Formats: sequence, C-alpha cells, structure tokens
Amino acid sequence: MSVLLAGLRVQMLISLRRVDDLQLLALVPFSAVLYLTMLAQTGRRDLAIVGVLASYVTTVWSLAIYSGGDLIDEERHTGTFAPLLVTPVSVARAMFGRVLAISLLGLVGLVEAGVVAVLFFHIDLGIDRPWLMAGSVVLLSVAMAGATYFFGAVFLLTANARPWQNAWTYPAFVLGGVLAPLRVWPIWVRVPGRLFFLSWVMDLFAVATGRSAGAVLLPALAAGGLAMATWVLAWGMLRWAIRRVQATGAFDGV
Repeated sequence: MSVLLAGLRVQMLISLRRVDDLQLLALVPFSAVLYLTMLAQTGRRDLAIVGVLASYVTTVWSLAIYSGGDLIDEERHTGTFAPLLVTPVSVARAMFGRVLAISLLGLVGLVEAGVVAVLFFHIDLGIDRPWLMAGSVVLLSVAMAGATYFFGAVFLLTANARPWQNAWTYPAFVLGGVLAPLRVWPIWVRVPGRLFFLSWVMDLFAVATGRSAGAVLLPALAAGGLAMATWVLAWGMLRWAIRRVQATGAFDGV
C-alpha cells in the first residue's frame, strides 16, 4: 500500500508540473465548446452529453498514450530506469500508483466538459441511470490503466515513442465509437472495433444517458472482459520488455 500511495503522490506532483499533461487538460474546455457548438447548431442540444463524454474520453485516452507511455521511457532516458530494476519492488508494482494517478487525472476532463456545458451552454445534462454512468466511468478508468501499462511496455522497446503515440491516437476514436457510433461505420471498422474495450464502454454510456434502450449485461461483460485482457496482455508485455532490455543492456534507450 505504501508503494501504491507513493507512486500516486509522485505522479500527481509530476503531472501538475508537466506541460504536456496540463496542456491536455487545458484543451478540454475548447474541445467541449467545439462539440457542443456543433450539436447546438444542428438543433441537437439533447445530445449535449455526447459532446461532454467525447471530450472526456479523448482526454483520458491521450493521457494514457502520452503521459502513461512516457512513464518508463522517461525513467530510461533520465538514467533512473536501471536502478529501478534492482529495487525490491517490481517495476510493474512500482508503476501501479503512477498509472492509477494518470487514470484519475482523466476525471478532471469529465468535470471540465460538464462545467462548460452547464455554465456556457445552459444545458441540463440529464442522466437516466446515474449508477450505470458511474460504473462505466470506473470501468473505463480501470481499462485505461491497463492500456497505460501496455503503452509503457511497447514504448520501452522503441528508440523514439512519439511517432507511435501520434499514430495510435485518432484511430482509437474511430474504433471506439467516440466520434460516431460504431454502427454507422463499415463492417471492416465495426469488427475490429468490437475487439476494443472502448466501443463497449461507449455503448454503456449510451444506455446510461438514455440515448439507447439496449441491454446492459452484454456491453458490461464485454467491456470488463476486454479490460481484463488488456491488463493481462500489458502485464505480460511489460515483463517481456523488461527482460529484453536487461538482456540487451539498452537501459538508456539506445
């Protein structure tokens, strides 16, 4: 528990001073204004919650890719990764608190987008099933934490993570049904999209906000199962990446 709390505290302090993290959070109100304005101009103010959720999801995904992906990469380039490998606590456990902090930081984006909708657009963000909305947010945070581990492991194996980070940003918004419901896309988008936990979480959001009368059990089980699979894959990938780095001696990213 002490390791978890220490990691949580360290990452919060880092994120509050890290320009990239603050920039992502600072952009949330602007993206919310963009989405909400488009909905208002098309006469669909009833879909305002969609703009709020889109702003939140894009923020938490970007945090997972950029902030989470840089966790181990930054340790490596600052020369502190090698000492981390010989500590009594495993790298995965040492990073858990920091990963959790990044997921929690994404909740700030949800609050920001909601405030913009209420204060500047005077929109009532009615939620039909608050308990389902809360559960979906928790599920998304857990899944994103697993994705953060995965990106950290992948970027550990690359000399320069930035091109990969840029390449994985917007395709996720399409496959996850963030920019538009997955059902409106061609079959070649829908099939891989259903292998992505975000598409099922967006279905849960649709039911929670009353935009869909679909079932809850299937999306919940699918999202939970894929979130667990993401964690297992990420954990295994991280252990394999660390062993590879130890074998090659590429502690400094060379």
